[in-house]
Amino acid sequence: MIKKGGININPNEINEILLKHNAVLESTIVGIPDRHYGEEVIAFVVLSNTISEISLLNYIRQFFPVSHVPKKVIFCDSLPKGSYNKVQNHILKKMITHV
Repeated sequence: MIKKGGININPNEINEILLKHNAVLESTIVGIPDRHYGEEVIAFVVLSNTISEISLLNYIRQFFPVSHVPKKVIFCDSLPKGSYNKVQNHILKKMITHV
């Protein structure tokens, strides 16, 4: 659960919508510390087709209130996975220094 400004955000709900987009091969949603909101929503995405960050954010806005829309989409070649093929979000969080 991501806690942003007193709102509980389920990252899995956002991730499910992202994965339905035809340009998204893989994705994960993480919460990173934010001094104003407590946490901020960030999306990590592996693409199967070219698409802009703005287009993906506009796509998510169709399904969620503005509080749930990621502040940033970070495009990756692959997502780090553990031995059970689960995305290791803690590694991705360490990649972010600021948004």
